[in-house]
Amino acid sequence: MFIAGLISSAMNTIKKCAIYSLMLTLPLLLIWATFFNANSTKETSVRIVSWWSYLESESKRSELENLCNTKIELTEFYDIHSYEENLQIAEYDIYIYPGSFFKRFPEHLPLTDGPNLTDLTHSYYGAIKKRYDQAELPKNTLFFQDGVNVFVYDKDLLPSIETLTAVDILQLYEKGAVVLADEPLQLDYLFRQEGTDPDRLWSTLHNNFQTDSFNRQTYLKEPSRIVFSSAGTSTMREDLVLGYMDSGELINPNLRWDTLKNPDGGQKNIAFGIHPKFSPITTDLLTVRGGNPAAECLAREMGSQPFLNWITQTNFYFSPYGDIPHTGKAGEEIGREYLANVDSLAWYGANLGEITYPSAQAMEMDISMSKAQDHRAAANENTTTKTIPDYNYIIMPNYVGEPNYPPE
Repeated sequence: MFIAGLISSAMNTIKKCAIYSLMLTLPLLLIWATFFNANSTKETSVRIVSWWSYLESESKRSELENLCNTKIELTEFYDIHSYEENLQIAEYDIYIYPGSFFKRFPEHLPLTDGPNLTDLTHSYYGAIKKRYDQAELPKNTLFFQDGVNVFVYDKDLLPSIETLTAVDILQLYEKGAVVLADEPLQLDYLFRQEGTDPDRLWSTLHNNFQTDSFNRQTYLKEPSRIVFSSAGTSTMREDLVLGYMDSGELINPNLRWDTLKNPDGGQKNIAFGIHPKFSPITTDLLTVRGGNPAAECLAREMGSQPFLNWITQTNFYFSPYGDIPHTGKAGEEIGREYLANVDSLAWYGANLGEITYPSAQAMEMDISMSKAQDHRAAANENTTTKTIPDYNYIIMPNYVGEPNYPPE
């Protein structure tokens, strides 16, 4: 009996120790399991390709990663040609890309494989939702941001832009500076309207550009000129008559239009406008590949109204939900006019088929300009005084349109 009692007492002690040990180790095991599970989930990263400005905020990317419990691997592009080349050799989970890619590179986009995101489009701004439905995009593809080609002009020198023709625009140099986007895809659309010879124009532009030698100081002293630049800052000049470029450049709040003066010291009467013929809408799209729940989560977050409104306020484009940049005079005026005309303007890309892809001349010019931008960007990096502008300037003082082309 004595021995049996000892054995029973020993067994009870062992049981108690085992219970205490389990009570101590169980929380540690649970913590370890939770940590391991979280880390194993985050190892499933999401590869995103995009324009450089949309997702440059590290805090915003971190917020998205935490919401979807994943890690973002971001590839960004600064120009359309590098993007095109990469698109044909690399695969991603989420693509944010120009609408023109939709028809040009369908075999390189996951257009038939992906989750259904169309419920998000039910809250789009009415006229934009109509355009989305007309485009008949795949269920895994959303509108991301819209832009429009707009005019900024001095109303004292040019009371209205509604009846302007392409030739009229070029002839305005007689009144002062005319600033036109150095983006050939935009210029090709502008100069394919009535009254111009686009093929000869592109040939003239290309020849002039090739021989420019980047010495803009001599050209900038010309009293009458046409300036080709996609920098909104290039329109901030006393002799401005008219500028034509992407809305995002002109809406930038760093441009203080209220400080712009005439040569005589008076304040310039600056206005902004959308032209019924010369202001096509361009659309960036978002497409998500199927098979990765974290990618779908990110696509839904990035396609939501709160996120796209944030993009609108930081990148100065337009959200498909109807949000406009609140950046002062330019943002408010252009935004209101954009929403009022969104249903009647031509759309470029996004499967809407209203604007054909540019001519070979435009593409050749575009490639030349892209290489020059790379050259000048490199020059900027190697210049301590930063005297070289960030964007192209091509000045052709004598060009006024057909039949007064500069000498060949």
